[in-house]
Amino acid sequence: MKKNINPAAILLIFSYALIYFFWGERLPVSGGLGWDGLTYAAYAKDFIHEISTNADLYHVSRCFPSLLIWLTTKLFHLSLDSPRDIFNAFFIFNALCFMLIAYLWGKIVGLKHFSIATQLFGFLCFFCNFVFLKYYFYAPVVTDIFALLLGMCSLYFYLKKSIIGLNLLLIPTLLTWPIGLVFISILIFFDKPLSECINDNPSSALRAPSPLRGEGKNRGFSLLPSEERRMRVVAWTVALGYGLSLFLLSRFSLTTHLWQAAGTQISTKLALLSAILVGIYVFRIMDSIQPSLFLKSIRDFNKTNLLIYLPFLALTLATHYFLKSLSPNHLLSESSPKILNFFLFYIPTAPLIKPGLFFTMFAVNWGPMAFLVILKCREMFIKAFAEGSALAMLLLISFYFLLNPQCRFDTFLIPLTIYSLSLVMQNLKINLRFCFAYLLISLYCSKFYYSLNSGYIPIQPTGEQLYTTGLQRFFMNTGYWVSWEGYLLTLLITLMTGLMMLVLLRRFMPRSTVSNPPFQYRIPAA
Repeated sequence: MKKNINPAAILLIFSYALIYFFWGERLPVSGGLGWDGLTYAAYAKDFIHEISTNADLYHVSRCFPSLLIWLTTKLFHLSLDSPRDIFNAFFIFNALCFMLIAYLWGKIVGLKHFSIATQLFGFLCFFCNFVFLKYYFYAPVVTDIFALLLGMCSLYFYLKKSIIGLNLLLIPTLLTWPIGLVFISILIFFDKPLSECINDNPSSALRAPSPLRGEGKNRGFSLLPSEERRMRVVAWTVALGYGLSLFLLSRFSLTTHLWQAAGTQISTKLALLSAILVGIYVFRIMDSIQPSLFLKSIRDFNKTNLLIYLPFLALTLATHYFLKSLSPNHLLSESSPKILNFFLFYIPTAPLIKPGLFFTMFAVNWGPMAFLVILKCREMFIKAFAEGSALAMLLLISFYFLLNPQCRFDTFLIPLTIYSLSLVMQNLKINLRFCFAYLLISLYCSKFYYSLNSGYIPIQPTGEQLYTTGLQRFFMNTGYWVSWEGYLLTLLITLMTGLMMLVLLRRFMPRSTVSNPPFQYRIPAA
């Protein structure tokens, strides 16, 4: 039985957070609350009043961390009278989220029996970077860390094959990081990993062909009667609760004449949306999608698979952009986003106008792994396919290159990518010397981003002061503030660190694994 570094990791995070709490820098804007933090702070202070009088759907869709803090203060009879109190509450909340992320990572490495070096590599990917070491303790009144925790929970429940756990994450995700619904929905629909479908019961895994599920290789798999009933009950409950919550949010937000005029149409659309979600579960469309798990190669992905998968993806995307279109910011000051404009404009232009931002978001979250991801993409995908997360990897790749108008790396998908990287590293048999070298490079990258954002490296987008030492204005937003000098500099630092990573892999990797062929997985005959 391999050792687990999880207890030491949690203790290290607790110690670092404690030291930073007493001696670390704090955001010198609005008493440490920042800009969007003013809204989240108001929710945390008096949730019921704010949600019923001053709410807009954009901020309501990120209100769940504030709701948890508000409920905690009511439960323990605490008060948040000053900005400092609210800052401290969110600081403690973020520290707890980081410790829970480390705990879940320990559970995942236990499930997969990762080596000590691979466990340490994953820990460094999560926590040895500018975002953890500085940003989310410097400006804690944000929702990103709870979104990262939800992404880790979704990965853990998927690997544990817990369909109930994944369904229970839908409502918190809707109210924290709405685009995470796409990711969780994919994991729910493709809930049977390849190894379970094939290896556990190969003689009875496949159903007889039916018109609904297709013929030949387009067949689904069998569910036990008890499992089928449980899935239906949970699906009905979650889908109805999802529709009801959207309806209530729209009613809470009817605070202007424009909202009141659109109220009837909004509620009708929300009711229709919830009905569609229920219908998807009731008619067992997930059984039609399941055959994609049996594809031996991308050449077997035929027109039937595509016609089943794309409407589902379009539904989840339409849900996300419909939520965005409800925001008063869109209704009052700019045109609502349209799916047609999204496909005609954002997809062709985003890779051209924001290349540096794309590479930077790789680098800022776990240092110099950008080129390693690209160069190891094939091996990573094959390994992920065998481990049962290939369809999630398809979502990940499509999100990077097709569906993401800002070319930004989504917080919700960070755990999946780090997990997939760890699968590759486990297969390559990395050692502790490699992890130590990676630690030094990650600290170097963190120092670079700190210098860049604190003004020591003078790049001033449009003459506006940078978001102090935060990344939200410089890297994580639309990117229009960033000059071409900033693009070139961040791209250069990513190229340099990526090259350093490749040198380290050649230097510290056991020679017997460097020349080995890529990981291969063959589906056994049924």
